[in-house]
Amino acid sequence: MDKITITKHLRLEFLGHIFKSREEYGLVVFGFYSILFFGIGFLIGISLNTVFKSFKTTKKISANPFLIGLWGMFLGAYISSDYLYLTRKAHIVVDRIILFGLVFLGFHILSNIIGDLISLYVKSRTQEVPSSILKASIVIFISTVGLFIAFQSIGLSISPLITTLGVGTVVIGLALQDTLSNFLSGFYILVSKNIRVGDYIKFDVYEGYVEDIYWRTTHIRTLSGNVIVVPNSKLTSSVITNYHLPYENMAVVFSFSVGYKEDLDRVEKLLIEIAKDIVSKVDGADKTYEPIVRYGSFGASGINLSLVVKVKEFVNQYLIIHELIKAIKKRFDQENIEIPYQTINVMIKNES
Repeated sequence: MDKITITKHLRLEFLGHIFKSREEYGLVVFGFYSILFFGIGFLIGISLNTVFKSFKTTKKISANPFLIGLWGMFLGAYISSDYLYLTRKAHIVVDRIILFGLVFLGFHILSNIIGDLISLYVKSRTQEVPSSILKASIVIFISTVGLFIAFQSIGLSISPLITTLGVGTVVIGLALQDTLSNFLSGFYILVSKNIRVGDYIKFDVYEGYVEDIYWRTTHIRTLSGNVIVVPNSKLTSSVITNYHLPYENMAVVFSFSVGYKEDLDRVEKLLIEIAKDIVSKVDGADKTYEPIVRYGSFGASGINLSLVVKVKEFVNQYLIIHELIKAIKKRFDQENIEIPYQTINVMIKNES
């Protein structure tokens, strides 16, 4: 069914009795169907979101009801534009503008949905939370393809456009070096997977969970709840410790010393007993790992040692160290085991 056939079915005869002039009648029909199709598109957008959210696997997918309604408005305007009382040349211009918007907006809407679908696929395959830059790259690529097709659909050759864009890209690249550097750095972070959404990282004087990676910046949430916004180029040029790679679980080395007079075998046995008890009680402790004690050196006032346990991830170490300090202090007091501390002897010389 072509546009002419569709247009014949759109005639609102009763409006002809209200608006006597052809110009007014055509404008009203054009406006009526534009608004009608906008409403239909808006309702379709809301319905799609309802359907997506009703399934666990697709609840992260979202459609923009306003954009779908806008696409519907372009559709209604395109199929009813023949009712506008315009010259032939004006009709051609109006139809081309509407068709351009119809094609480009359609691709843009699809790019957002495809971006969400690919993000879901990546998450299901890798069990990792995909970053925002992945969807942003997909949206930019598909929207750019849609832009070229939109130009082609209205009879404009895209070859000169590509040439112009090539020259323009060089000029824009020189003017926006920092922005492009951050975008490429973000893409590198995405591809290399050295930093992922949800990882706990430390660089310079900052540390925290990677909340999201955007096309220009990376957001890092600190343990205090604040968000640090870091340019992507700074991340790729910094030395970073990722506490979730290669595994999330990590060793916690708790170091202190005991007095020289203590029985080291007895101390080692007590510490392993205490550590096993704490590990069994504390959430976040790696219960599959056997605690170990290693003596390291002879210190100034005691024998230095390290108690090693494992936790499931970086932040769990704080609670287990807290509990270990309390338990070791209490047990050592009961067993009369000395934890030496530094003392200072002050000698006052009497010159009289």
